[in-house]
Amino acid sequence: MQNKNSIVIMRRQIRLINAVIHSQQVSFSKI
Repeated sequence: MQNKNSIVIMRRQIRLINAVIHSQQVSFSKI
């Protein structure tokens, strides 16, 4: 169970990181 939970947390972190990178790319393209 612990390994499964850690995988879920990692996936959530990856989604957050991807969202931040995507938003930064959008802001750069606006400039």
